Amino acid sequence: MRFKNILKYLSLLLILSIITITSTSFAKAADLDLQTKAEMFLKKIGTPEEIISQLEPWKVEQFYLKYGNMEYLKFSGYDKQILDVSENSVSEGTPQTYGNIPTSQLQLSILTVDNYNPNTNVVSSVIVELNYKWLKRPFFTMTDAMTFNWDSNLFVLKGFYAQSGYMIRDMYNRNQWAEVEFINSPARSTSGGIGWYLETGRNITVPPSSTVISNNQGAASILLHPKRTIYTNTTLNSDMHFNYAHQILGTNISLGISSGGPSAGVSFSGGSYDELAAYYTYH
Repeated sequence: MRFKNILKYLSLLLILSIITITSTSFAKAADLDLQTKAEMFLKKIGTPEEIISQLEPWKVEQFYLKYGNMEYLKFSGYDKQILDVSENSVSEGTPQTYGNIPTSQLQLSILTVDNYNPNTNVVSSVIVELNYKWLKRPFFTMTDAMTFNWDSNLFVLKGFYAQSGYMIRDMYNRNQWAEVEFINSPARSTSGGIGWYLETGRNITVPPSSTVISNNQGAASILLHPKRTIYTNTTLNSDMHFNYAHQILGTNISLGISSGGPSAGVSFSGGSYDELAAYYTYH
């Protein structure tokens, strides 16, 4: 009788092992399928493979899930910059480039995609994907501020959301995006720009058997509409500016309105921070 019970117990363990292995295989296959579809979609709209390889996989999947059913999208540009952050405590509103604290590194990138009419090439909207990623963990992890500015003579804002989080590895050895903050309204806006805050130091609660495998990173998705319906993807040109203010010791970062450039935008008007900028020429 005892021997039969042992056999039943071993059989149950075997069945559970098979179920776990099968579930893991299906999960990995599903993830691979989504990632493959997302990359194929980016290739379909003209994104070069060398650029796709530089994009964060979680953001590629998000882009596909949001825009994968849209027709007539066309890749229009990408830029990535890796910038040093000194994190030196300084007087209010003074961006610094050198400090006594070991340098951190921040990666900023901008991707643009056009929604256009294939018969006339007239652009109806421009999708702007902004990403930041800490390559080296910053010494200070508080609330950082970001701004994005464009030519208000050409574009009007039609959509915005931003998020921050971490990459985690789950119990099935899959890399997953873990969002810790999401906002869908900027803290400051004007006709030619927006500004928002994200908490780079917000704690993350990971599921059992999962581990955090990245520093803090995040993104903003912005939808711009041309003010006039005569611009094609060869005649619509504009400078775009993605600025990042990293909070250091001192007063909090504040956002204000700037009057430089072709139109009024949003800028950092006070606080103690390191400022970094990514300049991008659309088309």
